[in-house]
Amino acid sequence: MASLEQKPIPNWKEIYTHTERPLHLDLGTGTGENLIVMSLSRPEWNYLGMELRPLVVEDFQRLKERYESENNVRLSNIHLAHANALNHVRPFVLSLPQGVLQSIR
Repeated sequence: MASLEQKPIPNWKEIYTHTERPLHLDLGTGTGENLIVMSLSRPEWNYLGMELRPLVVEDFQRLKERYESENNVRLSNIHLAHANALNHVRPFVLSLPQGVLQSIR
């Protein structure tokens, strides 16, 4: 069963190179492959995924690192957080820089 305890709010300045960019929030992201595709198609945006399953988040991190290594790029505009959207989306959103959240799926 998923944890209901509050997840630590990420330091967005440590995650995103440009915290002022528009942000797309993806709830129940799954494998995160869609985040990689979106980040490549619209690099002027930041992407935040929330996924409940910790192993999926770990797999995403490995997938991201492999993609970066194989393509000699840095995907500095995507992040997948291990969090239950039902319980954690509000504090995450409130911690974002004002006005950046532009899209939710």
